[in-house]
Amino acid sequence: MIDTKKIRIVIHPHPQLRKASQHVLEINDDIKAIASRMLVLVKQMKGAGLAANQVGLPQSMFVTVLDGVDEVYINPFIDASGPIEYLEEGCLSLPGKRVMVPRPKRAK
Repeated sequence: MIDTKKIRIVIHPHPQLRKASQHVLEINDDIKAIASRMLVLVKQMKGAGLAANQVGLPQSMFVTVLDGVDEVYINPFIDASGPIEYLEEGCLSLPGKRVMVPRPKRAK
């Protein structure tokens, strides 16, 4: 069992931020505990989302809190289409920095 109290947001240039994520093979108690801890952290930091690599873990998963709704995505596949728009974004692993990021207008 993973000790979720030790899970913290890692700051760039932490090496896990550049590694490819690993497919989650089973949604077990550890994965559920990691997701719960990530939701606590993203709320504490008033962020919109947080990926497992941002807490130093290799799993392919992320959490979001939008309009008060908690969501957990495991092994996500993003299908993006449409024109590109630029939006200003921040990152919890790059505190204090905001940049314009190109994103497709639609994604599912």
